Amino acid sequence: MPSAWSAHVAVVLILPTLVIVERWWPVPLAKLGKPPRLTSRHRVYRFVEDTKTRPKDLLELILTRRVPGYGHRGDVVRVSKPFGRNKLLATGQAVYASPENLRLFQEEKLNPATAKEDTTQTWTALQTMEHLKSSRFEVQIKADAEWQLTEEIVQRRFERNLGVFVASHALKLPDEPITRFGEYWCEVTFNGLDTVRVPMHVVPFVPASEQGQRD
Repeated sequence: MPSAWSAHVAVVLILPTLVIVERWWPVPLAKLGKPPRLTSRHRVYRFVEDTKTRPKDLLELILTRRVPGYGHRGDVVRVSKPFGRNKLLATGQAVYASPENLRLFQEEKLNPATAKEDTTQTWTALQTMEHLKSSRFEVQIKADAEWQLTEEIVQRRFERNLGVFVASHALKLPDEPITRFGEYWCEVTFNGLDTVRVPMHVVPFVPASEQGQRD
């Protein structure tokens, strides 16, 4: 490392990060060919930067369709490189924010009539659709009082029983209120494109301590 640099700034390696410090008192310039004269006060340092806190490099992309939590078609987003490359670009949900793509989507926003219809379903949605088609969806309700099945209850059961989060705008229950146990259905729409009708078994709630006896 050059002596001019080491005279003022030090780099301290503290795994797994790098800390940069500088001398509190500047070191006087030395004569050509001779090392700088250091005293005890030149061994006092001040903190400059912990490289671990540096902002991570982000990838700038343009969404080609609505991505929950990120935006809609034509929106420019900045995401981490692994997520951008492995999730958004790999599944066709985004393209690089190149000058050509920026101009294309800007023209689309100015003239909505030229917008391309997004009719391609994502791989994740296709897998989830198949999962719902082959699953038994059971909704347990406590029978000790009057009740009516609500979207909120069904949403919680989807997430708890099947591990699938269903947004309220994507869920549709039968028009007639459900206030009795029995066999029903609900519909789940994916990305506004495909709808799956899921059989829904509404049954009395059974405590965990009694489930073994029931089986």
